[in-house]
Amino acid sequence: MYRFALRPRWIVSHLLVAALVVTMVSLRFWQLRRLEDKRHHNRLVERRTSQPVAPVARVLPSGTGADAVEEAELRRVRATVSGSATARVWQAAAGPPMAGCPSRVKGRV
Repeated sequence: MYRFALRPRWIVSHLLVAALVVTMVSLRFWQLRRLEDKRHHNRLVERRTSQPVAPVARVLPSGTGADAVEEAELRRVRATVSGSATARVWQAAAGPPMAGCPSRVKGRV
């Protein structure tokens, strides 16, 4: 009576459906893990941005390790630059002048 179910076409279609079901279930769990990761990241952003603005030297003292850098990620900091360092910063921000275009920083600091 169900002899048609033993044909290769029917077997392949059932195997394909079973594979799709397994794929969909695993994607569901992947999305749930991703949701939890995003929630954790959002909590981290809220916590770090709610901290007061601090000078860079206090947040990242010189010679700090990777743990301190990770702890300072997403922190709001205040940096002051003066003197010839200012010109280098502006020149670095402007990038190299394009051909036929005058430099945006040329002669101005």
